[in-house]
Amino acid sequence: MRLALVLTAALAATPALAARDAVRLKGGPKAEDVLRRFVETSPALKARLAAAAARESALLADARAGLRDSVAAAP
Repeated sequence: MRLALVLTAALAATPALAARDAVRLKGGPKAEDVLRRFVETSPALKARLAAAAARESALLADARAGLRDSVAAAP
């Protein structure tokens, strides 16, 4: 689920990338394989997905730190 959200965000945020390296999914059992091959062979998309994952990890770490601080400050 997380990969699908990150992939959707990466493709939506980069219309030029999506247009240049377009892949058409028609559904069915082979669509997942086509999408997986596209993600594995596109270095630009891999870089964007890695950057998005790093940003998400940083946001989660900040949220955890804030929660930890607020719980520690509670009487």
